[in-house]
Amino acid sequence: MSAISTHAFDVPPMSGAVVDQVGLISSGTKTMLEQNLREVYNQKNGPQIQVLIVSSLNGESLEEVAIKVFDQWKLGGEKTDNGVLFLIAPKEKKLRVEVGQGLEGDIPDAYAKRIVSDIVAPFFKTGDFDMGVVQGVAAILHYAKAGELHGDMGAQPERSERKSTGISGKIIGVVLFVLWLLLFMFNPTLAIALLFAGRGGRGGGGGFGGGGGSWGGGGGSSSGGGASGSW
Repeated sequence: MSAISTHAFDVPPMSGAVVDQVGLISSGTKTMLEQNLREVYNQKNGPQIQVLIVSSLNGESLEEVAIKVFDQWKLGGEKTDNGVLFLIAPKEKKLRVEVGQGLEGDIPDAYAKRIVSDIVAPFFKTGDFDMGVVQGVAAILHYAKAGELHGDMGAQPERSERKSTGISGKIIGVVLFVLWLLLFMFNPTLAIALLFAGRGGRGGGGGFGGGGGSWGGGGGSSSGGGASGSW
């Protein structure tokens, strides 16, 4: 009994819509997903979709951990049970989509299996975890009729493309800064107004900037529906 209690899976704190214990995905992808999932949940009767990437299952089955997390975090609404847990265990190379009872009509087990095996697993097998997680969340949103993902990190370029894109971005940044300096010399009032408008135009409203703000379950529970897979 002591061995079981020592190695049992401990449910981590629910720190946000995306909890990544091992840094599996990039910070940009995490921020993009966080903001999208918060916006979806804040819609009227919007589903609560939660991503959890664990360091280890600690000897428990994937299904046991999924139900434990789902019920402790109380995903989804108390009356609607419209929560979804996207659970990923890189150490064991396993993943699961756990669906609340209120969404089983939209995401039956067959659809959950399609997300796991046909959409996510192929990306994970090639090591493209960012794209796998993004496409998995996008599929969940689609089946739950909760809209589509939006944001710059929706697609991850190849490494060589990222490098060239980064260099181009730096050049563009320098050019824009020089143009702003020239504008400041001739019309400082307009230049300052543009600067502050640019800073406030993204991530400043709605309490979502950078994925911040409070996040918690709505009182839902798991009915055991969903599907598991591996890569």
